[in-house]
Amino acid sequence: MALVHFVRQNCTIEVENGITLLKAAQLAKVVVESPCNGMGTCGKCRVRLPDAESRANIRQETAHHKISEQDHAAGWVLACQTTVWGDVRVEFESTTAKNKTLKILDEGKSFSYGLRPVYSKRYDGTLTHVFCNGEEVGTEEGDTTAQQYGLSIDIGTTTVVTALVDLRDGKELASVSSLNPQSLHAQDVLTRIHFASKPEGLKQMYDGITQELNRMIADAAQKAGVETRYIYEAVYSGNTAMIHLATNVNPESLGR
Repeated sequence: MALVHFVRQNCTIEVENGITLLKAAQLAKVVVESPCNGMGTCGKCRVRLPDAESRANIRQETAHHKISEQDHAAGWVLACQTTVWGDVRVEFESTTAKNKTLKILDEGKSFSYGLRPVYSKRYDGTLTHVFCNGEEVGTEEGDTTAQQYGLSIDIGTTTVVTALVDLRDGKELASVSSLNPQSLHAQDVLTRIHFASKPEGLKQMYDGITQELNRMIADAAQKAGVETRYIYEAVYSGNTAMIHLATNVNPESLGR
């Protein structure tokens, strides 16, 4: 066994000998970009081993993406092509924080459509009855008929936009945009499908987008001053692969 210490993230994980630095980072939940899915072609997973002991405890495979001799001498390696055979210290600057400052276009042309929400409410003087397609599915204390919200979620290959909407009049109350976290592991659609062809890859894709959507929904609700318990509907849009990776609620069942 070996210890891999990610210096700037102040995180250490014990792994089996022979594992790649990229896999060690994934197990430690440290985000190292690898949009080529560990094929050694993109060069995005460059990390630095700052000391001689760390460099002596790794082995490197031949990669298609070359690192200059100067950078190699300074300890730079590709995480996806470097295996661990002893304790190592790893340095790299995560782009996660920078990505959250990017401004993503979340507006466009709009059209008029009739409102047909799946959920509706009716107050009887004591309780508010909640209906789904006309069938009662629950009750709420007091009059909550003014609190009926839904989500419009656009999942792109690179970006994600979530809008909080008032189901009574269709008015957008808040909007939050973000980079799709799946792109850190597989950048284009075909690479992402290949990455998700294995159960563990599919679970990682699903968990990543689910966690990001939960964060975005909470952010939108806070901006609008809305309690998330009053969000009843969510509509997803995106290409077939993105929708599948975002709605695969039981990844472990695949292959059974």
